[in-house]
Amino acid sequence: QGRGAVAQEQITAGDVILQIPLEACLTPLNIPDAPPFMDEQQKLMLRLLYEDLVLGVESKWRPYLDLLPRQFPTMPLWFTPAELKLLRGTSVDALLSGQHIANSKDLRAMAAWCASKSDLFPSHVTIGIDELR
Repeated sequence: QGRGAVAQEQITAGDVILQIPLEACLTPLNIPDAPPFMDEQQKLMLRLLYEDLVLGVESKWRPYLDLLPRQFPTMPLWFTPAELKLLRGTSVDALLSGQHIANSKDLRAMAAWCASKSDLFPSHVTIGIDELR
């Protein structure tokens, strides 16, 4: 199962063995006027939302997007307070207490930013906290 490659000749350091054009990569949304809090992970999240909610079936990424899970019930970012309490004192608790892509303050700011960008997210597309999660 999977894919592989076998070299037919000697490969030396510096040899290009694979080149992937940038347009063949799902990249973060290019946002020149992005707010300071918005990092590359959040721009990638916005790219996924743009492809899914704005372009929809016209997106060249539609077949890939259709394979992605819509919910992540086992991801601690979405645990209830009671479930998070069970993680206190663990390495996961330490990670979640720091800054991460899904902190509520940034999600609210991202939703407000999206609402202000009608050129990117038309009025028929609503991006709120639930869509960002």
